[in-house]
Amino acid sequence: MKMQKCLKYCPELNQITGSVTASLLMCQLEYWFTRSKKDGFYKFLEPCTHKAYKKGSSWVEEMGFSKAEFRSAFSRIGKVYKSKKAYLESKDPFEGKLYLSYYDRMKKLTYYVRNTKLVTTLLTNPLSASGYSRDLATPSFTPQEQEKNKIDYIEVLTLFKTYCPTLGASTHLTPRCKQKLEALYHLLEQKGQDIRETLEQVFKEVECSDFLCGRLGSSRWVACLEWILAPQKFFKILSGGYRPFKCPTPFRPATPRNTPFHRMDLHHFDLELLEAKERTRLEANHLARLHNPSLPNL
Repeated sequence: MKMQKCLKYCPELNQITGSVTASLLMCQLEYWFTRSKKDGFYKFLEPCTHKAYKKGSSWVEEMGFSKAEFRSAFSRIGKVYKSKKAYLESKDPFEGKLYLSYYDRMKKLTYYVRNTKLVTTLLTNPLSASGYSRDLATPSFTPQEQEKNKIDYIEVLTLFKTYCPTLGASTHLTPRCKQKLEALYHLLEQKGQDIRETLEQVFKEVECSDFLCGRLGSSRWVACLEWILAPQKFFKILSGGYRPFKCPTPFRPATPRNTPFHRMDLHHFDLELLEAKERTRLEANHLARLHNPSLPNL
């Protein structure tokens, strides 16, 4: 049996990706980005008849994943666009993810792009240092830049305890919390949002959410700070995705108005006269049909 090349795997990346397959894929993506001379590269999902395809170069062949396994792994770390146009028109192309892919329908190629600043921040963070991070060329920062990028963890924790007292009483910042907070800081800076005000707004939203604070009674689960700081959850909370559910107003049929048109007793109809007129009409119709059976029955 011919031995194939080995894939690099860094278990420390599981804290970032959330799965072994996603960590394997992240390592391989980083390998290809270091070899790419451009901002991104194209790669096929599986063997195909495209003229640019080379045997053994697709993700399925290279990783040993099935198509479903690859898509599941990439969805954890990357944003997928079905067209180049959708990617170019997106205001926030990465949406907090480390990578993205888009399909160029003209060339019939799938391209992969790296969120370089975010990936570098995560891989060069001492709290998430991995074997792979030491392979990267880490940028050097001046003392002024280091001071600017420094996060006041105590202030963040104080904000959480102030605006979310239900959950913040016994909360402390774990290394994973700090790691996610650094990634979140970077995303907020990219979006041009005020970091302190945004954190304050999110913590207020959490406090107002019966679901996140465990006040619904149907479950004992409550959100922890690490869960809140995960970018996907953070921006969902910010957009109001966990606000208290408001019951719809029950349907009430309209009350009929008290008008003469709805009160038959106010019309004073002469029922005997109406019945006599109806009998006369029916008799006339009957006599007419006797003389001419082709007439319609009125």
